[in-house]
Amino acid sequence: MLERKRTVGGRFAPEPPWPIKERLLQHRQIDPVSGCWNSDLRRDRKGYPQIGISGVTHRVHRVAYKLFVADPGSLHVLHKCDNPRCFNPNHLFLGTQLDNMRDSAAKGRTRGGIRKLSEAEAHKVRMLYWNFGLNQAQIAAHYGMHQSTISHLLRGETWRRSPSK
Repeated sequence: MLERKRTVGGRFAPEPPWPIKERLLQHRQIDPVSGCWNSDLRRDRKGYPQIGISGVTHRVHRVAYKLFVADPGSLHVLHKCDNPRCFNPNHLFLGTQLDNMRDSAAKGRTRGGIRKLSEAEAHKVRMLYWNFGLNQAQIAAHYGMHQSTISHLLRGETWRRSPSK
C-alpha cells in the first residue's frame, strides 16, 4: 500500500505512483512546427494545463520549469511561444509580474491591461461560436480571456460590426 501524506488542507493523498517528470512527459504532444510540448492535461479557465501533485493542483509549465531548469520561486514562468499549453523548457523564461505585463503588451495581447482582439479575431470568435458550436469558455481559454469578455463580444457590447457601406 502507498504511504499516505497529509496535505495542506488536512486531507490525505497518496504519493504519485510514478515520478512527476514521467507523468508530464506521458501527457506531452510535440508540435513539429513550433517545437511546443503541448500538454493534454485538464486546463484551467485561462487555458493552462494543470497537474495534481499530492493533492495540490499546479500549472504544468511551472512544474516543468522547476523540474527541467530551476525552482522559479516567486517569479512568474513566462512563455516565449505564447502558448499556454506548452511546457517545453526552451520556450519558458522567468520574469516579474511587470515583465509579464510588458511581454503581453509587446506581443499585442493587451491594451491597458485588457486582452485585445483584432477585428479579424473578433470575426473568428463569432464564427467559432455560431458556426462551429464551440462554447464561450472554450473560446475564452483559446484566446486567454475571461468567458464574460467573449459573451460581451457575442452580444455586440464590444467589437460591434461596422455598418455596411
